[in-house]
Amino acid sequence: MSNIIKRYPNINVPKSHQTSGHEEEAVSERLMVAELKQKIDNLEGSLRQVEEENTLLRKYNGIFGVEMDKLYEENKALQVQNETYFKGQIPDEYALDYDKTFVKQSDKIYKKLIPELKKLMSGHYNLLVTQLSN
Repeated sequence: MSNIIKRYPNINVPKSHQTSGHEEEAVSERLMVAELKQKIDNLEGSLRQVEEENTLLRKYNGIFGVEMDKLYEENKALQVQNETYFKGQIPDEYALDYDKTFVKQSDKIYKKLIPELKKLMSGHYNLLVTQLSN
């Protein structure tokens, strides 16, 4: 309506039908405010959903975190128990030196172990001469 009044300033229009530029700005601002309110509502909904998921994750973390701590402690205790159990099983002369390569270390073990095995087995088995020398 205000565009018509601007084009034809001589036409008499009742004041109740006249609009000013301020009213058009107010309408556009109301639309913008409504859009912003809608965006805020959507963001609040997303925020609530994320908070619910976080609460659920905290709950699961509390449940499984305690269980995981228990399993970790049990595993640690079993490792210590295994170390003490196997410590006396393998003589120190056959223990691996992890600073050396595996090939050198296994060669060292074979050179010590094979003659000892031959001695132990000779009482139970009749080994051929070629088997004893190899």
